[in-house]
Amino acid sequence: MATQTQFTAQATYADMEGARRAIAALERAGIPGSDITLEGAGAEAARADTDQSDADEAFATEAIRSVLVGGALGALVGVLGGLIGGVIWLGGQGVYLASIAGLFGGGGLGFLVGAIARVQESEASELTYSDAEGKPVVVAVHTQSRKDCETAMEQLRDTDPAPQDVRSRDEEDTAAADA
Repeated sequence: MATQTQFTAQATYADMEGARRAIAALERAGIPGSDITLEGAGAEAARADTDQSDADEAFATEAIRSVLVGGALGALVGVLGGLIGGVIWLGGQGVYLASIAGLFGGGGLGFLVGAIARVQESEASELTYSDAEGKPVVVAVHTQSRKDCETAMEQLRDTDPAPQDVRSRDEEDTAAADA
């Protein structure tokens, strides 16, 4: 049985990059990925594309970059933490050991955080790595919560690049009052 949605917020973007950023912003703001869809001519073109190798490569490149940055930042923080902790509590040779432990511990933790940071909940996010063939893409949030709809509207308005059009609808398919 299909769930009835009462509120819809949607924004139209010129390309998949803008849609990807919008989806990431929505998920960071707490909008459930199951409420986010990708619609419009660009989404249909992406769904029709049977060769997903370019999309897979783009996703993998972004994921690898995120993991490497996370690992590097984690290692840096770990070394600094090891140095400071070693000086305060261990002294002498303990500083070196604490720094090395911090390097590997922080790097490993940063690696994991970098990997998890790229995981987005919505299926729509995966589709944004496909080619929209220059057609506009609509990011939509279908929800039963007025609060989620308002949050989605705020996030969609504030994305970079700015959407071409932002609108919301209520359960009677009339323009919802924007807060």
